[in-house]
Amino acid sequence: MGNGNGSPQAARSTDGGRTWSIDSAAQAGPSGGKVAYSADADVVLWSTSSSGVLRSQQSKSYSAISSLPSGAIIASDKRNNTVFYGGSAGSFYRSLDSAATFSQIGSLGAATEVRDIVVNPVLAGDVWVSTNKGLFHSTNYGLNFSQPSTVLTNTQQIDLGKGNGSYWNIYAFGVGPAGPKLYSSVDSGATWSDVQGSQSFGAISSTVLAASKDTLGLVFVGTNGRGVFFSS
Repeated sequence: MGNGNGSPQAARSTDGGRTWSIDSAAQAGPSGGKVAYSADADVVLWSTSSSGVLRSQQSKSYSAISSLPSGAIIASDKRNNTVFYGGSAGSFYRSLDSAATFSQIGSLGAATEVRDIVVNPVLAGDVWVSTNKGLFHSTNYGLNFSQPSTVLTNTQQIDLGKGNGSYWNIYAFGVGPAGPKLYSSVDSGATWSDVQGSQSFGAISSTVLAASKDTLGLVFVGTNGRGVFFSS
């Protein structure tokens, strides 16, 4: 998603990011924000910076989704093609009709701000939500949430990466025992370890995070002006 003016700002790659072309469904106007596409890649959901939340199916023109607040955090289930997720303020939303409509479900306790939503790459309905009150986890498509631990608070970007246990490694930027840093958990969020150490990334609210799905313990951090770092 681009931030230019006067031309469509959605691009698509079909070869793993090697080459890109303008999304034929996009029109000039909407820009920025984040996208999520369905498990079978037939539906694209776009939470734009200034034009609300848009949806395209089978490469048809994007149309507005009124049941999800403007600027919502979005994600898709990676195994169930009809399920999408959204978050806004302290509310969690779910769609069961390929992002055509969303309904508010679940409860994120006292949280008032959803920062990130990450979905298990191989297990349907397994969802993690990052909020100003820490991490929440659901195993039933967001119908119910629990907090595996309250050690981390005020969490930001999160991701799941390959682990050597029975569950994925969980990585999260948040405020923990060592301060505002990058932490990891190898036991489904029960305990957390500082993996940032003495490295400085700047403000944790400005970082982005990507954990490898096929290499054990590999995680990347993108910073706001300090470059890209990785740890393995």
